[in-house]
Amino acid sequence: MMRAIILFLTAVQTIVSSLTAPQYKEVPSNCDHEWKGLESPLNGASLHVALALCSISDYQQDCVGVRCNTTTAECDLITNTTQFVRCLEQVKPFETLLYLRSQFVKSRPELTIVDLEQGLLVPASIQGFSSLQIPPLPRSKLQTQKGDTLIVCMEVTKKCQKWKPSVDEWTPMASLHREHKAGCMSLFSGQPIVIGGRDQAGLHGVVEIFDEQTHEWIIGPTIPVWEHERPLSVIKVNQSTIVVVGGNLRSMNILHKQDMIWHPLANYPMQRWLLVCGLLDTDLILCIGGRDFYNRNQSSAYGLNLALVNSTWTKRAKFLTNKGVAVGFLFKFRQELYCMSTQNGNYAKVNQLQGMNLTEANSKWKLLKIYPNDVFSSVGPYIVRGFEIEI
Repeated sequence: MMRAIILFLTAVQTIVSSLTAPQYKEVPSNCDHEWKGLESPLNGASLHVALALCSISDYQQDCVGVRCNTTTAECDLITNTTQFVRCLEQVKPFETLLYLRSQFVKSRPELTIVDLEQGLLVPASIQGFSSLQIPPLPRSKLQTQKGDTLIVCMEVTKKCQKWKPSVDEWTPMASLHREHKAGCMSLFSGQPIVIGGRDQAGLHGVVEIFDEQTHEWIIGPTIPVWEHERPLSVIKVNQSTIVVVGGNLRSMNILHKQDMIWHPLANYPMQRWLLVCGLLDTDLILCIGGRDFYNRNQSSAYGLNLALVNSTWTKRAKFLTNKGVAVGFLFKFRQELYCMSTQNGNYAKVNQLQGMNLTEANSKWKLLKIYPNDVFSSVGPYIVRGFEIEI
């Protein structure tokens, strides 16, 4: 009997050696679903043995994958009858790991909102999931994402740090040359760029671009500065073009990689600051709300088509919000447009996420969630890896 078991396990190991890597895909165990175990005489076996068992004909019809305990290294077979399961990649490793058949698993990135002070990535495009935890940092609106790396620079101390899921800690980068209070940050030609703001000497239009070869910040083209400067925001149009919103309450400036010169765009139709802006289409910028000259938050919406010569801002009544909004961002993700703002029409602290399905004929803003007031001192988008599992 013992000899038979040994021969069987040897045969199983032989099957394993013939398995190709794409046959199984490791996915996180934080799915909104309870995976059921499949009865098997060898539950508790090693990963290789369990994967092989899931592949042989006796179990192939019911078995969709293997669940393993990383502490004990014991695995069992799992089955599933649910049509769809959505998962987010966990920042911190869990004790339980899932290996599912690749044919059932599709990559599906998801949008989250960065809360630096709380140390959270708050799900936005997928509901019903807990926030992902990251090491906290002091608040700063100077943040951007490159690949899966989140890069943050402090507005006051000039210190910069980067974080990525595989490391899960903040790693120091070179410090900026100047402070950039109320400045803005984005990616430009694949590199982090920090623009304008103020320091102890006053307002400045200093632009700093991170050099990947020297790992230092180099000075870029200075952006125009106005006497009554307001907080800046930036829109990444494409890999080599960015637009900065702000300045003298109406100004817009565009920077192209080709000439590295700031060019003025058409002024915004009225005086606004703390606008909620984003890229609606390939060449279409959309701005909503903002605070007017009398410090009242508004709900108006205007668009600027960069593909047109001498383009001017036009009303976009479809995107009017029910109440005024300010301080936040617009982000188009798949067929949805998301509006994250931290102030409402009464100039009160209200963290709200609104969404609009752009494929619907008469689409309107829908309130997706109101967050507690003790989160989101400053907000920014971050795309996390996710999975859609179809059984």
